[in-house]
Amino acid sequence: MDNLFLLLFFASLICLLIGLIKPTVFSRFSKNEMTRTKISLIFILSAIVFFIAFGLTTDSKSDTSTKQESPKEQPSEEVSVYELKVEASATSGDTIEVKGTSNLPDGSIVSVVINRISIWQGEDEERFFRNGFANLKVKEA
Repeated sequence: MDNLFLLLFFASLICLLIGLIKPTVFSRFSKNEMTRTKISLIFILSAIVFFIAFGLTTDSKSDTSTKQESPKEQPSEEVSVYELKVEASATSGDTIEVKGTSNLPDGSIVSVVINRISIWQGEDEERFFRNGFANLKVKEA
């Protein structure tokens, strides 16, 4: 029902605009001459009535899925904090050696991306260029 009142509200606003632009459109519905004042009064009042009716018929029940449970009802979840310490150094030639330690579980995948930052001559903007990429599997040492 609320959708009907919403549509009637918008229809009354559209009729108000049409009546203000060309009041003769509504003269066939009335025996008397329709003026912009009469049209404004009719459609503004109808818009107010339909808006109030829309508000009254709208479902006021709140969605229970958006409500947060109280802290007592929430199940306790164990949160693990993982650390990753990495050291990288350039070795001879074009090789980069990456060493690290972590408390991640065995089998975890760590992605290592090596970028080079450059500023082109005559520009102020830094540009990033990918020099290397590897996926490493965590193994207990």
